[in-house]
Amino acid sequence: MRNNEVFSVIEDNNEEKQKHLLLSGVMVLFLLILIVLINLRITDIKVLGNRTYTDEEVIEMIMPSKWDRNPVYAFVKNRFTEHKPFNFVSSYNVNITGFNSCEIIIYEKNPVGYIEYMSGFMYFDKGGIIIESDSCKRNDIPEITGLKFGHIVLGRELVVDNSNLYEEILNITQQLQVYQIECQRISFDSMRNVTLFVDEGDIKVKLGSDDYLSSKLSLLNDVIEKMRMNGMKGTADLSSYTDRGGGSFSFIPD
Repeated sequence: MRNNEVFSVIEDNNEEKQKHLLLSGVMVLFLLILIVLINLRITDIKVLGNRTYTDEEVIEMIMPSKWDRNPVYAFVKNRFTEHKPFNFVSSYNVNITGFNSCEIIIYEKNPVGYIEYMSGFMYFDKGGIIIESDSCKRNDIPEITGLKFGHIVLGRELVVDNSNLYEEILNITQQLQVYQIECQRISFDSMRNVTLFVDEGDIKVKLGSDDYLSSKLSLLNDVIEKMRMNGMKGTADLSSYTDRGGGSFSFIPD
């Protein structure tokens, strides 16, 4: 064999070895990266937009296993798989913000009230649509009583004798939030006069019609703390009160 042929064989062997070494190095690097990615864990989780559930409850529902807290798996799962539904949650999103951190953004349904029906609680939104059925009662949503309705279907409007009633309920609940009055029950009589049940029914407030509603609740907000401080239980009648200071306000103790 001539010298140039020998040198050619040696060069080919060296090139082959270099290719094998390069391929082996790439595979080792890939495996190391894969091991690092597999062992990454999300430890810093921020939950935004939740009111119904605590942060811990949200994390447990959306990231129940150790794999769910791997940033790569969490990204793929959030992006390409269907999200599991939860009561009072319309949707959610998981944003990976770092190798060990993420944000869970909750978009909640907004019930304005509920009715008790067949040992359960049916929650409806401002348009009267039944958005949730649950066996648990929420303390931050008032029960609505005195409604006359037919059958109930989840996702459909709760049909009552007057559709304007939902606008009235929304107005009342919004005004209660403005004046930070916690009300457990809103009751309508046959004439659509309103009675509020506050402090688990220890204080009943007769509002009458929704005329001058803001003025009535503003007055109630001024006196309700005094009632609580003095341990007063009974019925406050604001049904004839107006925003011009007319009418009367009375309290009948139990």
